[in-house]
Amino acid sequence: MDYLTDVTARLQLFYGMIRTAYPINHWTYDRDLKLIYADADALGFTNDVVSLIKLADTIRSQISGGDMRPFLLETDYDFFFLTAPEYEKNQIRQIHLFGPLYTGSASTLLLQQRMISTDLSLSQRRLALSRLQEIPVIPYSTLLQYAVMLHYALTYGTISTSDIRLAGCTDRGSAAGERQNAAGGHAVKGPHAVGGPREKKLSSSHQGVWESEQQIIRMIREGDPNYHLALSHSMKLSSGVRADFGDPLRHAKNNLLVLLTLATRATIEGGLSPDIAYGLNDTYAESIEHAPSMTALMTISSEMMDTFIARVQEIRTRQGLSAAIQNACYYIDSHLSEPVNIHQLASQAGYADYYFSQKFKKETGQSVQEYLADRRIAKARELLRDPSMDIADIQEAIGIPSRSRFYELFKEKTGMSPAQYRERPVT
Repeated sequence: MDYLTDVTARLQLFYGMIRTAYPINHWTYDRDLKLIYADADALGFTNDVVSLIKLADTIRSQISGGDMRPFLLETDYDFFFLTAPEYEKNQIRQIHLFGPLYTGSASTLLLQQRMISTDLSLSQRRLALSRLQEIPVIPYSTLLQYAVMLHYALTYGTISTSDIRLAGCTDRGSAAGERQNAAGGHAVKGPHAVGGPREKKLSSSHQGVWESEQQIIRMIREGDPNYHLALSHSMKLSSGVRADFGDPLRHAKNNLLVLLTLATRATIEGGLSPDIAYGLNDTYAESIEHAPSMTALMTISSEMMDTFIARVQEIRTRQGLSAAIQNACYYIDSHLSEPVNIHQLASQAGYADYYFSQKFKKETGQSVQEYLADRRIAKARELLRDPSMDIADIQEAIGIPSRSRFYELFKEKTGMSPAQYRERPVT
């Protein structure tokens, strides 16, 4: 059996096994997204679904970097397609779509409300609604496992559910999807990664779910970057809060808010100041509530967890600094655009202003103002890498009100003006 015949046979086996449980459909496209094959029937998707639902640009953006992993396409009305490129000799040969499908209960009222904003006639809305209600519901954790299986069928490669990307092809989620695509997937390795030799097998009972949760809390508390696989393993055991909210996005938000609460408390136990931890909690809780799509929500989740882990890691790497001074540094780093009030920093640390200032300089080797200036210029150098950002906006973003003071301080720290720094050749 040659390579292509082997891949085709494995793909047919994969699709056939899923069809025994869920009535999803299969489309195959060439590398230019021209339809080759479609077996869609009952749902009325008998034509080119990529053109019909305007998926082409999102698919191209996902496969442009040569990533061979499957990804999930989120569309209007909150349904998905499981999508994967098929490669031959490092070149895309075909692209496969499986779907459409929901990841949570589809509320009829919710669908009707969404359709009000469309240009469909009343009869067209009724027909579309009846077809949308036929779309199968596959739990998100199960869908991720199907994606892992699809990758194996196409490549014989093994990946984790945490490697599966989620992309939004709607206006609601496209910006978030682009941010997530830029970040890429998380490939976690090491002796403590879930699935490695030290993994403890956990059951899907309440006890097993609790033990998995404790494992995630411990990893956050210790700043362990292998939390990605622990989280994906937990998703296999439980889909979260056992309640039907009708709206799958609402259900996902509730689950993420629970994770946010656990992560916040774990970082405090890991040494982060409660003021900073709860400040992050409030920021992310608001972002979660206003997330317009699953794609945006997944991006927030990734950023949120990475931020909490990074904060704990910073605490552990800043050896020699007391907890009070560490937290003062974190507060300054998080508020570079704002005036620094030494009295406020001292009060948070529980010290008198003079004692705090002396302690800060003794431990860091810098005064508060010197440390603040260094951090502001470091941030300015980072922002100058973005050619679309105006220098005046950068000055405002780092909290230096005077243009002349910004130029003076930047040149003092770097030996050149902000404009010269931006134009310098990058080596």
